Amino acid sequence: MPNIVVWKWEDRKHDRGRDFLPEYYNILYAMLARNITVPDWKLVCVTDNTHGLRKEIECVTQPVTLEHVRSLHGEAFPSCYRRLWNFSRDAGKLLGDKFLAIDVDVIITGNIDNFLLREENFVGWTDPAFIWNKIAGGLYFLEAGTRPDVWDDFDAEHSLPMVRALGFFGSDQGWLSYKLYPPAASFTRNDGAYYSKWLTVDKKGDIKQEAKIISTPGKHKPWDLAFQRKHPWVTKYWKL
Repeated sequence: MPNIVVWKWEDRKHDRGRDFLPEYYNILYAMLARNITVPDWKLVCVTDNTHGLRKEIECVTQPVTLEHVRSLHGEAFPSCYRRLWNFSRDAGKLLGDKFLAIDVDVIITGNIDNFLLREENFVGWTDPAFIWNKIAGGLYFLEAGTRPDVWDDFDAEHSLPMVRALGFFGSDQGWLSYKLYPPAASFTRNDGAYYSKWLTVDKKGDIKQEAKIISTPGKHKPWDLAFQRKHPWVTKYWKL
């Protein structure tokens, strides 16, 4: 059974306002538990700080940090290059032979078995609604070790100028898009992968679409009270 992999780190010097609390990971586990019916799945958290995480979350130590590599877009943007290690030749030893990589700030609203039971070695999140040709860094399926070039070829001094020159955005997302776009297989809205800004609600305040994994990019996160007040449906799903 493929695992679900999420990263957790603290970067108080650069990622101001982006401290992801243990509670958020515990809620992620609870949402997954409500929406996976296949047996023997695990949530694997790559972190150096396990304090406050529920015992059901399997924690492994970060193999790399790449803290010195900052976002192309300035200090206001997160640096997630360490997550590229998911593509390394050794990733399977810690993360499992197959896994769904996911962001902690997603909202799980429906059964996601279809995201886990894939036969391809890589499935990227692409969608015609994206404003540029990208593979989103916060959701993909990977058979460990099948695309080691994504990690092996990454060198900040040379890689980031290439990403910038071709107009790819984000940190790990930019390099993923540079290396793997277009992927042979994709997650789209047809699978239930949505951005929160793509959603509409019914008269009862619930979402109309058959969404399953909802990403909340940028500053608007499911734990923000202002975001919850604007979108009351959030608290129906984002909870323990």
